[in-house]
Amino acid sequence: EQTMFLHGGFSKGTRELVSVQRIQNRTLLKRYRNEREIITGRRGAANLNEHYLFHGTKKTPPLQIAESAEGFMVEQGSSNAFYGQGNYFAVKARYSHHYAHRLRSADGRHVHRQLLLVNVLCGARKEYAGSAIDRGMNQIALSQQGFDSVLGGPHRPRHAGPGEDDSEMCVVYKSSQTMPEFVLTYRAAE
Repeated sequence: EQTMFLHGGFSKGTRELVSVQRIQNRTLLKRYRNEREIITGRRGAANLNEHYLFHGTKKTPPLQIAESAEGFMVEQGSSNAFYGQGNYFAVKARYSHHYAHRLRSADGRHVHRQLLLVNVLCGARKEYAGSAIDRGMNQIALSQQGFDSVLGGPHRPRHAGPGEDDSEMCVVYKSSQTMPEFVLTYRAAE
């Protein structure tokens, strides 16, 4: 709960946490641990840059991604996104809120939203400041430049540059750099 509400994430007055569901997916965990060893071997433990970040799944139920053998799939991302076709994770929940999965509460009286809280191996990050974007970025270009991920922003939902509900974001191009760990279900004041 603190991760969601601290540091400009959400205001407790406008969001109410309903539940936190822990995810355990051994297939994804094995892949994630292998990738962690690769990055640690290449960069050293001090440069692993492992962070819990938020991800909204829009119309896809979060558990569908979190419990699948594939996890996040880069090819499902938009090719016209800020930093090309990749998996995007926000530092602040308020950004991901705009992409949250919506569902009705069990009693049907409320609309709940869900976000994934994901452990992301950022490794060496190619940093883009402010409103700078690179729609042509991809795994090959990033690797050739000696990086594991992109750190961009802050950006607003669907708009480059800072503003309301902005957040920095980490973009990875390999699903093995991600481990979905929690589904956060919350109610938002509309």
